[in-house]
Amino acid sequence: MKITDMRWLGLSVQVAICVVFSCAVHSSAQDLTEEVAVLEGPNAALEFEKSFRDLENAKKSKPIQLQQCENITELTKELWSKEHVLADFEENRTPDQIGVIVFLKTEYCCRGSRLCAVTTACMEKKSTPLVGQFRVYAGWIKNNVDHPKEEWSEWDKEVIKEYDFVQGPGARVVVMLPLDDGEIHESRSTATKLGFGKKTFEKHEGETPKLKNWLEDALTHLPTVKPPNPAVPEDS
Repeated sequence: MKITDMRWLGLSVQVAICVVFSCAVHSSAQDLTEEVAVLEGPNAALEFEKSFRDLENAKKSKPIQLQQCENITELTKELWSKEHVLADFEENRTPDQIGVIVFLKTEYCCRGSRLCAVTTACMEKKSTPLVGQFRVYAGWIKNNVDHPKEEWSEWDKEVIKEYDFVQGPGARVVVMLPLDDGEIHESRSTATKLGFGKKTFEKHEGETPKLKNWLEDALTHLPTVKPPNPAVPEDS
């Protein structure tokens, strides 16, 4: 075989290897994107919530245990106040997280409207991508089987007071955004106002437009342009 032919053969082999490698990388990236889509989003939130239901007998449906959530930090006796939460946020936030979502639930409605369970599923599986911009914390109060009343009743009272929880409209949801001036913007809502009832949740196939709109409104309070650093001369 001539040297020229050998060079062409070598070049062809290199091109073939590049094509195969490129296809493999593209395929892996596509698989990863599809996997994330399955793990997060409206469908994932709906399926996660339904996995705790008894579809034949609603009375046997179960609450969503916070210990089974990977993207929610559970409130404890050492981590529960707004001060605690904001300090933990500053220490553990990811580059994408710009604020905090805290929700309190009782799960009394787990065999009915499932307002608390839907709230948990939407936060855990990010029913809207905007949830991903927040670090999520949650407290299960009053009806938590792992919290004996004699040990946790005072804690329940303190947490209820801290986040202004009201029994009836489902989980209390609070957004806190640290601003550049050191102030904290706070927005409050409830599971009912955010459309987290079971029937509405199913009707929209896991989509949560009211949550999306509420978070968008909260984010408008962030400054669009950061003020100049006074330590740096303007002419520098």
